Amino acid sequence: MNHKYLYPRQRQIEVLGALYAGGLGVYTGISTVSGGVAPLAWIGGNQIGIAEVLVTASMIWALGIRINGAWRFSPFLRLAGMLAHFSMAVSAVIAGAGTSASYTYGWVAALLFIGARNAARDCFTAWGAKWQTQT
Repeated sequence: MNHKYLYPRQRQIEVLGALYAGGLGVYTGISTVSGGVAPLAWIGGNQIGIAEVLVTASMIWALGIRINGAWRFSPFLRLAGMLAHFSMAVSAVIAGAGTSASYTYGWVAALLFIGARNAARDCFTAWGAKWQTQT
């Protein structure tokens, strides 16, 4: 059964999010390899590893967007990609505590959380369960 989980506007927003996150990963990787200052150096850790996580998670997220219901459990790919990006954004918030970066990545983390919540709702639908909400 072919079930579409994303409406055109939602799909457009998620594609832009995946492109942005993947682009940040590519930019971080190229800047680090070329000997420049890595844009996420203030987070600490292996900058190439951070770039690889960002790019890989974006590709998984984009694959879930592309499949969009042709495979029943495609929302799980979207959820996995968004959760990886969410964890990276939370790491940035913690590393940049007290700076403007913390504020900026806080908003990014909040938006990714909302997207992950929607993907989780779609996962429940794919699983055949109902999403329970408090009223």
